[in-house]
Amino acid sequence: MDPKHPGLQMFAVWGNPNEGATEILQVFPAGMDSGWHWHTAAYQGVVVQGKFTHTFKGAAPRTDGPGSVWSQPARQVHDDKCEEGGDCIVAPSALTRRSGRIKSHGSPRHKGALAGSPRRATTLL
Repeated sequence: MDPKHPGLQMFAVWGNPNEGATEILQVFPAGMDSGWHWHTAAYQGVVVQGKFTHTFKGAAPRTDGPGSVWSQPARQVHDDKCEEGGDCIVAPSALTRRSGRIKSHGSPRHKGALAGSPRRATTLL
């Protein structure tokens, strides 16, 4: 699906991320790191399985297990990683249309937006 993140899988639970509100399941292979990126839409996520680290740029990493939740503001640079020891399953959801645009490597002014192309772990969020 994504040559930079082999093994990453994404499944729509409900809704369509290209049309409106939606929830997806993402399976991250153990050790996979998405790299610094940001999304055009805000979302909330819950860890279903594994040890998952979500880090806001400039803040301490936060590693949590099953049942933990996080909120991700739109356009805030962050990184996601599944820690070693087992695959992670997370369920991010958004109440607004997901544009499918992701900017990577820092600033929201970065011109590397990808439309509908799975490049980062949380494509279409």
